[in-house]
Amino acid sequence: MSTRISSIDSPSGLGSVTGVPHLPAGFTDTFTSRFVDANGIQLHVVIGGSGPALILIPGWPQTWYAWRALMPALAEHFTVIAPDIRGFGLSDKPDTGYDQITTGQDMLALMTELGHETFAVFAHDLGVWVAYGMATQAPERIVRMLITEAVIPGVNESFPLLGSQELNDFMWHFGFNRAGEINERMVEGREEIYFRHQFASKSSGPDVLPDYAVNHYIDLVKQSPHALRGTFAYYRAISSVIEYSEKTRDTKLTMPIHVIEGGAACNGLTFKDWNIISDGRATNEIIDGCGHFMMDERPEDLLRMALPFFEPYKQGK
Repeated sequence: MSTRISSIDSPSGLGSVTGVPHLPAGFTDTFTSRFVDANGIQLHVVIGGSGPALILIPGWPQTWYAWRALMPALAEHFTVIAPDIRGFGLSDKPDTGYDQITTGQDMLALMTELGHETFAVFAHDLGVWVAYGMATQAPERIVRMLITEAVIPGVNESFPLLGSQELNDFMWHFGFNRAGEINERMVEGREEIYFRHQFASKSSGPDVLPDYAVNHYIDLVKQSPHALRGTFAYYRAISSVIEYSEKTRDTKLTMPIHVIEGGAACNGLTFKDWNIISDGRATNEIIDGCGHFMMDERPEDLLRMALPFFEPYKQGK
C-alpha cells in the first residue's frame, strides 16, 4: 500500500531527528522524520528499520524522543514507527479530539497511511490510553501489546482524592492538569519549575534523567502557544476516558499483552488494569528501583524484557 506523506515530508529543527540532543551514534543513518496526514490532522513520526511494524507511543510530557535509546536495537528486528501524538511535539495541536476514541483513531489511521494493516504496540504513560483506544476499536490489527507505566481511568477503581502522601505526590498532576485554563496561566512562563518537578518527582531520584532530555521537553512545550494546552488536553478529557473505559472494559482483549513497570513508580498498578482488560491473560515484570520514565532511566533493562516478548512477532507468530 502506498504511503500518503504530506507535502512537507522532511521536517527539520527542534523536535525532529535533526533538532534533538544526544542521539545514539548513527541514529540519523537509520531514522528520519516525516509528516503524515492521518485522521484529519498532521502527525510527526520518526521511522526506521526493517521487518514487521512496531509502533512506539510516548506519554506525558514526552515525544518520540523518549524512545531514542531503544530505537536502534528495535530497528534491527522491526520497522520502528515513533510518532508524536496529537498535541505534542511537532504534531498538530487541535482544540479537540483528545479522547480515547479519537486518539486511537489517529494512530490506526497513521499505520494505515504507512501501509501497515497489522502491527505490534509498545506504549508508555498517556500512550497507554491511546493504545487502549486502538485495541478496543481494532483488536484484529494489533498482534501484540507491551504496556508500561499507566493507569487507565475507568478500568479500575479511581484513586481517592485524599489518599496517602506518597500517592498524592505521584498522582497530583492528574487533578492539576485536568483543571480548566488556570493551569496554563500558572505554568506559562514557569515551565521549568513545573515540568522539572514532574520529571524529578516521578523518577527514582531527582537527578536520574539527563538535563539535556528534560530541557528538550521543556523547550518543545515553550515553542508554541498551543503546546502547553496540548499537554493538558488529555487530562481534561478524563471524563470521556472514564466513560469509554467503563463501556469497553468487559470486552476482553485476546492478543498477548505484557506489562512492565518501575518498582519505584506504578509497581503493579498498571498490571491491575490490564489484568482486567485481558481477562487475566496479561503477564508482567517489574524493574526494581526504576521510576516512571523507564526509557531514560533503565533502557537496557527495558530492552532485555521487551525483546523476548516481541520475539514471536519477529518470527511471524
